[in-house]
Amino acid sequence: MAFYLRDNNGFRDKHSTQHAVLDIVNAIHENIDHNVVSCGIFLDFKKAFDTVDHSVLLISCIIMVLEVQLTINYWFTSYLDRRTQTTQINSKISSKQNLTCGVPQGSVLGPLLFLLYINDIYTTSTKFKFHLFADDTNLL
Repeated sequence: MAFYLRDNNGFRDKHSTQHAVLDIVNAIHENIDHNVVSCGIFLDFKKAFDTVDHSVLLISCIIMVLEVQLTINYWFTSYLDRRTQTTQINSKISSKQNLTCGVPQGSVLGPLLFLLYINDIYTTSTKFKFHLFADDTNLL
């Protein structure tokens, strides 16, 4: 867990998309030097923060209990539990609806929770090197 949380350029101080692009370009240059063909798949998780399934996220936290203590899991659960949303158009406001997906955008915990949610994406393939930048991912 710590590797991807630490190395995701999108949520690191003083890192920008340029750092992520440089990592990818360097990897391609290394492949060229070794006569290896490069193939890149670029993913942009549209509305990523809105689609984080709370139960999947909390299971991910529980699985990582060796690195994230159980008390913190309870805290995350209470942070995500019973969240509601409404929609307002002009003066009309909808009734409250319970949320089962999404992490609060603009919050300090939102990016961390999203990273916990996608943290094991690198296990989906042994053929690719994963480059993460916030909610954008490159498989090379």
